[in-house]
Amino acid sequence: MTKVDESLERNLDVARWAVYAAFAFNGFAWGTFIPRIPDVKHLFALTNSQLGLTMLAGSLGVLSALKPGGYLCARYGSRRVLLLATVYMSIALMLVGVLANYSWFVLSLLFLGIATALQDISMNTHAATIEQAAGRSLMNGFHAWFSVGALVGGGCGALFSQFNVSPLAQMLLVGFIGLATLPWLFRVLLPGSADRHEVKEDEESERKRPSIFYILGLLGFLAAVCEGSAADWGAILLRDTWHSSPFVSGLPFILFSATMVVFRFSGDWVTDRFDREWVIRTGGFTSGLGLFIGVLVGRPFGICFGFAMLGVGISVAIPSVFSAASHIARTRFADHISPSAATAIIGAVSYSGFLVGPPLLGYVADAITLRWAMLVPATLALILGLSARVVKSN
Repeated sequence: MTKVDESLERNLDVARWAVYAAFAFNGFAWGTFIPRIPDVKHLFALTNSQLGLTMLAGSLGVLSALKPGGYLCARYGSRRVLLLATVYMSIALMLVGVLANYSWFVLSLLFLGIATALQDISMNTHAATIEQAAGRSLMNGFHAWFSVGALVGGGCGALFSQFNVSPLAQMLLVGFIGLATLPWLFRVLLPGSADRHEVKEDEESERKRPSIFYILGLLGFLAAVCEGSAADWGAILLRDTWHSSPFVSGLPFILFSATMVVFRFSGDWVTDRFDREWVIRTGGFTSGLGLFIGVLVGRPFGICFGFAMLGVGISVAIPSVFSAASHIARTRFADHISPSAATAIIGAVSYSGFLVGPPLLGYVADAITLRWAMLVPATLALILGLSARVVKSN
């Protein structure tokens, strides 16, 4: 190995750990907030359907920023966007914690969604660049660190709620943690030239973009609705239906995140050993059947089991479609669409699941109870497994 090769490998390794940290912070930030959703619901006296509509604010923020985020990453490189997005997200978390009134909460949630989207697109683009340069599967590992952050954040948020720590103090702490990572990220991320892409006029035409990216995004959409059900409704289900304590109510999301961590860390090895179709099909069936069983069993044990199994199967779905989209953009459509733009398409279609999921499940819950509404994500997980053949179009 030449000195140039050794230097490149060292730079990739250090940058990889920096992107791990970005994914972990993103997961930690949302993980600490999720166990406080029941507190927000009770503070503003919201029904399930009203809470679902309220959570739309964050999803709308995400969707509104995905396409601009892809353009900015292509124009300036993902490094600059990732640094700025980390600042915005840290500030947004602090604003969410204020909870001055309902309108403030909705607007701050919208801002947090925008910041989250910018960070999500930039860190996925940077991760895909590192994966491409390394020449091996790495995307599941990056998303595993998101789940590590979500797991730790979920545990911290549940403890903060249990011991009545104010949301403002909690979110100020999380925001300062995000700001503290900036000097290190600035030093070690790959330069903007690593994934800067000249935006051509024909790339601006939505109708010319290959349909494969939208089709892959639909798989991500199904996974996103399932993932959102654990994030938005697990704690509320145990708190309102079985009157569990704040910490116990946080267990469905904590267990969901724990199984996501385990299977995302092994996801790259499994993907290389088998293929994406097998991974998504097996994961979809595991998630759907596991959640079905958990809902039928009921009580905190059954719900915790169901969401743990949901995490097992859903863990590799979204990383797989992001990785596939970046690879296809760099190979089959190298002169037509940038990897960051392809990532933005996947993100827009996939994360619309977070937009549709909260109000859908909220209204279904008000009609047939929240427990039985959880059969919706179970069914979608089975559909994901049945649709895995779509990945063969790679």
